[in-house]
Amino acid sequence: MNARLALAAALVFLVSACAQISGARQPQEFLPDGGPPVVNGFYEPVDNTCSNGGCPDVRADSAVELRDRPHPDAAVVGSVISGEWVAWVGNYYRMRPTRGVVVRAREAGGVRLAVGDVVYIVDTRSEYYEEDPIPTSWFRGQTFYFEPDEGEAEVIRWDWPNEAQRDADYAAGAGEWFEVRRANGERGFALKDKFSCWWGRDDQCDPERIIPPPSDCPDYDISWECQGRRGRAEPAIASYPTPQPFRDCANCPSMVWIPEQAFAAGQYEVTFAEWDACVAGGGCTGSTPSDEGWGRGNRPVIGVRWADAQAYVQWLSARTGQRYRLLTTDEWVAAAFPGGRRQNYSWGNEEPVCDPGARNGAAYNACMPQRTMPVGSFQPNAYGLYDTIGNVGEWLQDPYEPGDGRHAIIGSSWASGLGALGGRGGGSDTDFGADTGFRVARER
Repeated sequence: MNARLALAAALVFLVSACAQISGARQPQEFLPDGGPPVVNGFYEPVDNTCSNGGCPDVRADSAVELRDRPHPDAAVVGSVISGEWVAWVGNYYRMRPTRGVVVRAREAGGVRLAVGDVVYIVDTRSEYYEEDPIPTSWFRGQTFYFEPDEGEAEVIRWDWPNEAQRDADYAAGAGEWFEVRRANGERGFALKDKFSCWWGRDDQCDPERIIPPPSDCPDYDISWECQGRRGRAEPAIASYPTPQPFRDCANCPSMVWIPEQAFAAGQYEVTFAEWDACVAGGGCTGSTPSDEGWGRGNRPVIGVRWADAQAYVQWLSARTGQRYRLLTTDEWVAAAFPGGRRQNYSWGNEEPVCDPGARNGAAYNACMPQRTMPVGSFQPNAYGLYDTIGNVGEWLQDPYEPGDGRHAIIGSSWASGLGALGGRGGGSDTDFGADTGFRVARER
């Protein structure tokens, strides 16, 4: 290994070329032999600027405490919530200088070094040759870049820290910190590895630009940001009463009262058998939905329009004397995700599987053959409802968006990909398909 490669391999930390500091500073002291100023043993470079024309846009990946200075023992001045976008203010780097003694006279970076001179590595710069960092060295108040020539004999003998010292330095806050500002004005420091960084956004370099945090994610929002936030959430620990399903007639849907709500929800999506009972009773005569050759019976009815679902609940209401209707969006999410959609699925964040009876099972487009499955093929949620994720999308009572003429469809289907499970869409009065059915609600 040549001298430059050895030097690169020995460097403990890499630092961005963007470095800036603000906030409270502790008293400095100087290392011996004309060494650099340090605070608690760490060199803290200041007043460096971005040399590559761009600064990062940062986003917290998890809840992060912000401190009033870049140190793990500094006072906490705020907190960044999971998934929140924040304004980038600056970078700040702390490292324990690495001492070296010149063993062969040489001029480097405009600085003449004599045998016996003491120099220190205090920083690195974000310029690479063959992916090797070039350190910034300190000599009696001057900084310079020292790069050994290929095959050159040792010029500086460095006193590299051992593993125990590196671990102790990291525990004391060595490394790169970001200074960020929240939309509410809170401003503070956190280690860089707490954030995801995106380069090439010069507009984000302006400390005055506020990036608002995302709004709370509605339970039906499956945007990548909301899925990412839920994917990092811990499960909510709660217990619920054992479901007590009931039917208002022999071939009526099985219903479950939703705790703390004024409605009951269908335990299953409405099946072909239940739909055929409505046809036989003279209530569902507007269309003849096809089962696509997959079978009828206890498979969810498909190929029904919103008006067809309305005809079914009207027939059910007339037959039982109870008020049946479709669920609203808010009712559906309350029933589908007991305790709220804290994680991506009713069972947690484990990816769904296609195995019948599985706790985290769902009929979606990874299941072969791609088609509906009999209702109740997988385990229910804590309220006793089946297939709230996958199988068929479910018509809802309310519009998709106010005034646009479409009706909401929710829950995704056997045709949905992993990223679309549990989402909400819309359909017009004439829309129907092999991936759309419905579930019913009953008022008290």
